Amino acid sequence: MRPQSSMRSLNRFLSVLSQANCQLNANAPVVAPMPLSTPLAAAARIVKSGALVIVFSDFDGWDDATEKYLRSITQHNELILFSVLDPMSQQLPPDLDIVVSDGVLQAQINGGFETVKRRLADFTSGRLASLFSFSQRYGVPVVPLSAAKDTLPQLLHLLGGASR
Repeated sequence: MRPQSSMRSLNRFLSVLSQANCQLNANAPVVAPMPLSTPLAAAARIVKSGALVIVFSDFDGWDDATEKYLRSITQHNELILFSVLDPMSQQLPPDLDIVVSDGVLQAQINGGFETVKRRLADFTSGRLASLFSFSQRYGVPVVPLSAAKDTLPQLLHLLGGASR
C-alpha cells in the first residue's frame, strides 16, 4: 500500500493490518524471518518529503542496512521509533524453565543458570544499545512500549492524550 494522507487511506491500512493480524496462527507454516531492513528499504523508497514515519518494532535484526534506511528517512521526514519490549527479557524470573520453538525446532531454556540469564540480557541490551545510539546521533525519539500492557492506554499516556 502506498501512503496517502486521508482518513479513507488510514482506515484501509488499518483494515489490511487487522486482517493480517487475524491470520496469525501458531500452526501456520514456518517462514524465514524478514530482515528489519526490508520494510525500511521500501518505506525509504516510497515516503514523500515532509511525512511522519512511525516504526513499531522490537528492532531485532538491527544492522548497518537498517541504520542506512532509517537515516535516509530522517533526511526529509520526521521519524518516531516505538521500541516494543517484553519486560521478561529484561527481568527473567529466577524459576524460568520454558521450551521455545521456531515452529520446527525446540529448545529448553532454564533461566536458573546465571550464564543463560547473562546471555539473554546481553542480547536485549545489545539490540537496545544500537537503537539508542542511533537516537542520540540523529535526534530521533525512541518511545518504549511494553508487550505486557494494552497498547492504546500506553500510547495515550506517552503521547499526552486523554485516557479512556
